[in-house]
Amino acid sequence: RARQEGAVAGVLRVAEAFAELGDREVVARCIRVAEALAAQARDAYGRERVRVFAEGWAGQKGSLR
Repeated sequence: RARQEGAVAGVLRVAEAFAELGDREVVARCIRVAEALAAQARDAYGRERVRVFAEGWAGQKGSLR
């Protein structure tokens, strides 16, 4: 479980970095990958982390370059 949570957290860190660069397409792809990893692991906490990140990103993406 810790290994899987690390994978979700890692993908979200990558998504965050690309969000800072303004690459919406890669951020969206990272979110989908993180969702799939959390679902595959049946990780409710991971799914919640992805949901929170995705909602926060959706609220900020208008301010991206």
